[in-house]
Amino acid sequence: MKKIPVCLLFFCVFAVSAAAYDYNLEYLRSLEFRGKAVFVQGQPGNQYYFEGFYFPHFDPDHIPDGLLPKIQSEILRLKETPIADLPNPDWDNGNFYFVGHSQGALRALAAAAWIKDNEPELYNRLNGVITISGINRGLKALEGGIPHFRAKLEHDFQILYHGAVSVRRALSGAALPVLLTGYTFIPAYREHIEAALTFYAAMPYVPGDLSANVELFSALEIMPEYTYMVNAFRGLEIKEINDVVPGSNFINQYLVQSDGISTLSRVQDGYRIVRRLEWVRASGVPVFPRIRSVREPKYKLVSLPQTSGTLRFGDELPLGYLVGTNNNVFSGRRMNERRIRETLKALQYGLFNVKMIHMVRTASLYGLLINSPGSYTDAANAHNYIKNIDRQISEIIGSPESDSFVAKESQFFPESMHSNILYGSEMGIYQEINLNHEDIIRSKNITGSAVQLELERMVEAALSQRIRL
Repeated sequence: MKKIPVCLLFFCVFAVSAAAYDYNLEYLRSLEFRGKAVFVQGQPGNQYYFEGFYFPHFDPDHIPDGLLPKIQSEILRLKETPIADLPNPDWDNGNFYFVGHSQGALRALAAAAWIKDNEPELYNRLNGVITISGINRGLKALEGGIPHFRAKLEHDFQILYHGAVSVRRALSGAALPVLLTGYTFIPAYREHIEAALTFYAAMPYVPGDLSANVELFSALEIMPEYTYMVNAFRGLEIKEINDVVPGSNFINQYLVQSDGISTLSRVQDGYRIVRRLEWVRASGVPVFPRIRSVREPKYKLVSLPQTSGTLRFGDELPLGYLVGTNNNVFSGRRMNERRIRETLKALQYGLFNVKMIHMVRTASLYGLLINSPGSYTDAANAHNYIKNIDRQISEIIGSPESDSFVAKESQFFPESMHSNILYGSEMGIYQEINLNHEDIIRSKNITGSAVQLELERMVEAALSQRIRL
């Protein structure tokens, strides 16, 4: 029998172990990015924590290949961490578990599936995966693809912008004292309304350029995460954003064994200019016809893959879901909810007065010539948007139930996809925590918090529910 040189055998073993990675190992070792998975001290057992996407400091040019190199870099760091360097090396024979928040949950799940296929010894040491407000099934707001999401935001931007134009027209000349007359009996509101309307009227808008229109939301402190996301787009198809679209190639290739089901859906795909014959009205009475150019949404039919089927790791690996359910986007610790809602309330009252000014002007020839009926409609639409701001934000998120950023249904898998569940104290498929997307992860490190108690319970349950093959 022909002998194989030891050096050649070593080379073959090394080549096999390195071949599983899609990128050069030195490149993966050198990758640095905010939110990289790390072992966390002071947590039960050995917790390998995947932090979520950090919008304010996102650099789309830093890792252009999306999530895969990030995940493989995090796995390589895990593999090269000696047991002696774990937070609790004596815990469960040096085993560990994954915890992921937001986008970090998707990375943790995909990492578990990847090491099952490519690092079986590492996978055997993994006790389970626990997600906290995770985008486990992709970010529902992006359902239908990024063009559809951009069209939704563009629609909302237009409502706010045209409302701002109607305010500018109402503020012209001697209109401001008239505008505020109705609120002179509420002195606390007079100054607030004037400041809010003046500020709102000065906001910029560039049709079709989402990154230039971020101020329309961020100036009002509406949806900070989504305004960061839009700013990150910068008109580009960012790979890392595409990876978190429900049914994306990344999700179907690295996490879900898709059953091949897709649905034909009608999604918005930008706008078109159309001409309409309409009547100019004064106090509701038709006066004369005119041709008006308006922007209408245009739609297309697309085949959308569904995040369904089974996960690429089997039921031998237990999963736990901590689901955030506080959908109040203004309740984050960084935000002054009272001040924001006072500003929005003042703006709502101010827009109502703007609407009334344009309604009065429609009774005059001057008002008809300067299109006061159109300005009335614009002010009314913006007024209704601000008045129903919570519902409008839920429509952007894609669900009335959310943690203020991620839809509730995105945060867990149904039992038909994975049945080995780490139940919380309520013994449901998922454990609800009445916190928003930001606060739920902060409370993870607070002793005695609901998140920490449920986390400890799930970690303990994983010790018995993990099935070693």
